[in-house]
Amino acid sequence: MGTRHPPPPKGLDPVFTQVGRLIYNWNRVETAVKILLGVLAGNTLKSHILATHNGNRSIQESLRTIATEFLDEPSKGVILGIASTFGQLQADRNLVVHAFGGWYSRFNTELYAWKSARTQHGEEGIGPRPPGEDVHIGGYINAYKAQGKFIARRGKLEAPQAAEIADTFHALYAHIEEVIEHFRGDDSPLPEKFAGTPLLKTTNEHVRDNFVFQYGADED
Repeated sequence: MGTRHPPPPKGLDPVFTQVGRLIYNWNRVETAVKILLGVLAGNTLKSHILATHNGNRSIQESLRTIATEFLDEPSKGVILGIASTFGQLQADRNLVVHAFGGWYSRFNTELYAWKSARTQHGEEGIGPRPPGEDVHIGGYINAYKAQGKFIARRGKLEAPQAAEIADTFHALYAHIEEVIEHFRGDDSPLPEKFAGTPLLKTTNEHVRDNFVFQYGADED
């Protein structure tokens, strides 16, 4: 295998593990919201068929409309909470799935800064890594968006951060399952409203005047 495009380092494996959990848990969320929509729309074979063929945005709007038009509090608030959280957390899922395509080394970044400073004074070279100093490796998020302006959305993806997102997805899935049981008439109590916000921190950069392409993917 060539060295120009090497595989990701082993130090990135903890991030990969949590990203796998994140994807798995989000898939369960998507299945659960479709079942919930089918239940709320009549819990018939026909209602579940229609719910199965809805995309995520359509499901979100359908849940919001059913809650607004046909449900009273507290049921209305619980369903609106699911619709809102589902839409918000999907942003985290999309960024990880579509824009996690790189990695960084904190030690290499520090060496590069040191080399740049020395080069300004006419000195070259960076020398060996100091004994006992660990190299920290993390994931890198990089997405491009062209809607009026050409924007690069970038951020870091650490294993603990990916684990927190995965855990939040699981909590949302468990919450939706409890709501489904309630509306199916299983004598299950209606849980409290679920509230969640995106956890992945990124920055937006307008890259028209200072464009350096980095590997990544478009957001969907």
